[in-house]
Amino acid sequence: MSGWVILYILATLGAAGLVGMRLIPVYLDSFKIDKGLKAVIEDASATSQNKRAILEALIKRLDIDSVDAIHYKNYKELVKVTKKGNKVTIVATYRAEAPLFANLTLVADFKKEASN
Repeated sequence: MSGWVILYILATLGAAGLVGMRLIPVYLDSFKIDKGLKAVIEDASATSQNKRAILEALIKRLDIDSVDAIHYKNYKELVKVTKKGNKVTIVATYRAEAPLFANLTLVADFKKEASN
């Protein structure tokens, strides 16, 4: 292999590695939000609580897990709870941004849903 081919391979691997390293925290938050939604829904008292109590339980769990995407300041716009009888559904729709370099940003849109 010539020097140019090796340089091209290293540059490609470096770029892919940079994108991967920037997206890891975004997807870790996503997994924590999934876990929090499932834990709140699986809680035995979820069907007897009102919507506000369910939201507060979710936000407390996400705060304990150090989730950056959904927190006390923005949860009212991002998380919706619907309750019909004993069926509870929580939907979290949010956008996560990760700076790549200079003025380039990676954007990921998520829609998480959990119901009993």
